[in-house]
Amino acid sequence: MNDSSKLGLIVVAHGSKLEASNDEIRLMATTLKALDTNNTWIAEAFLECGHPTIPRTLMDASLKGINTLKILPYFITAGVHVKRDITAIVVQAQQEYPEMTIELLPHLGSLPNLAKFIHDAL
Repeated sequence: MNDSSKLGLIVVAHGSKLEASNDEIRLMATTLKALDTNNTWIAEAFLECGHPTIPRTLMDASLKGINTLKILPYFITAGVHVKRDITAIVVQAQQEYPEMTIELLPHLGSLPNLAKFIHDAL
């Protein structure tokens, strides 16, 4: 990545009517920002029942000049939201924001070391 490249990450969660649950995702994004040493733009977005929405956060990334954007589905399983809904939003965003390279990362539950992490935490 060259000096003018700006990297972004959006943590995408389902969203909840319980605002405290949405706050957990906001805290995750804030914690990731604190851990980041590459000046990555990091934000959260919600598919349903929460703000900001995914389209709003994608627009924010574009306005910030992000040119490489990664989308992390914060889901344990590859259900309909991961396989269909988020994928469709990313495909639409790739057309709407051609100045950005948008990559859909694997969902959280598919990460190879998740089982070890859970085991060690127990």
